Amino acid sequence: GTSYTQVKEDVCAEVALNYLATTNIHIDEIAQLMGYAETTSFRHAFKRWTGRSAASVRKSAAAELVGMPFAPGL
Repeated sequence: GTSYTQVKEDVCAEVALNYLATTNIHIDEIAQLMGYAETTSFRHAFKRWTGRSAASVRKSAAAELVGMPFAPGL
């Protein structure tokens, strides 16, 4: 019962979240990787998908890493 558009948006949101949380790739480049010609369009779509800005997701992911203990051998 899920539309193709909804599945596509869910996948795009998950991929974008992963890029933001696990890489240092600039948001402009993530927008291009996601198929957006304009970063502004990506930012609006991301906010619609997740309810959060891409910058706030990136900042939250960075803050979580600061509190992580060092794991030798990783």
